[in-house]
Amino acid sequence: MTQVANRSSKSLQVPNTNLPAKSLPARSLPAKSLLANSLLANSLPTKSLLAAALLLPLAAWAASDAAAEPETEAATDMAEAGTLFESNCTNCHGSEVYTRDDRRVASLSGLEAQVRRCETSLELQWFDEQVMAVTDLLNTRYYHFKP
Repeated sequence: MTQVANRSSKSLQVPNTNLPAKSLPARSLPAKSLLANSLLANSLPTKSLLAAALLLPLAAWAASDAAAEPETEAATDMAEAGTLFESNCTNCHGSEVYTRDDRRVASLSGLEAQVRRCETSLELQWFDEQVMAVTDLLNTRYYHFKP
């Protein structure tokens, strides 16, 4: 007990409550505060380190996945374009329309327009990405227009 003087100059008996938290029995503290005190110690640097340690593997995984994605996506687009080309374009004509001297297509935008005309006339309902993939495939194989 500690004696404290008040304004009327009488002293009061106040229990001494300046004991550190760890000297109290564990069951007297709530479980949440025990966890917070023991793991994080309510310290910003400790919390930052813990957050960094937890997020670092996630960031490394995301970076490696993002680095590999363009190559994989391009390969998938070309494979899909090849399938679309073989199952649709070659049903109407052979490669001679792409290689003849008097071919109608004279630019990359003209090639895309022609692929769209064919897609519409066959009622294929391709997505824009599929039209572009077939356009890129034809340009790579036959036309060689500069983008």
